[in-house]
Amino acid sequence: MFEHLQDHRIILAVGLHRAGTKILAAMIQHDVGRHMLLFEAAFGDGSVPRFEALMYEDEFPKVIQCPFMLNRIHFYPEAMVVFVHRDLDDICASMGRQSFMPNWIRREHDAYHTDRDVFEVKLECWEEQKKLLPHVQEVRYEDLAQHPLWVPPEIRVRKGYREIECLSNVST
Repeated sequence: MFEHLQDHRIILAVGLHRAGTKILAAMIQHDVGRHMLLFEAAFGDGSVPRFEALMYEDEFPKVIQCPFMLNRIHFYPEAMVVFVHRDLDDICASMGRQSFMPNWIRREHDAYHTDRDVFEVKLECWEEQKKLLPHVQEVRYEDLAQHPLWVPPEIRVRKGYREIECLSNVST
């Protein structure tokens, strides 16, 4: 599904929070093989300097899951950017199932915005931002179901885990 990206040294998996960027990054890394996989947690609390340090610290090819960088992604034209689209109702439902709410959403929510309003603004910004990027691919969350790493939602719910936690059980 993503084998054609293997010549890009840096691949950034982005989208709205809870859109599926973590499984997207794992799928890309699975398909391109030689790339190191870095998840958003490696950058701390949305630290741009830490993100850039890890992105540029060596010449190893990387796939980086970084939805928190969506508003700055145009500063990295050398990277291949893969954006995952997911239905806003599904994103809001996913957030409702989580026991945490990221600080940026909490701040904006306290400012009397709904999560959906925030996400709609972010999508509008993405539409403008992608025009500035030389290397972009967009994918629908539903289309990820074709990938061998996909775990159907009914199994995730029944077993109590997400796709990414199942990766060690999948043969390549």
